[in-house]
Amino acid sequence: MTERTYQVGEAVKGTYFGQPYQGVVSYARPHTMNNSYKHHIALSAPITVFGTERDSIIVSVWDPKDNGNTIAAA
Repeated sequence: MTERTYQVGEAVKGTYFGQPYQGVVSYARPHTMNNSYKHHIALSAPITVFGTERDSIIVSVWDPKDNGNTIAAA
């Protein structure tokens, strides 16, 4: 998959620590320590990660290494 940055308001979907998600980008910014771009996602439905229910997540593109999290246009 070719990763790209997403704009605020854009619908996205993907996998976050093994959990599928869908949502909308609520905030996006470059990472300050590497070439990553951070996307704050307001989820359409909560997901549970490591025993905690989340209604928002932060997903990076261009992480220095593959962390298993994905993001794509919905």
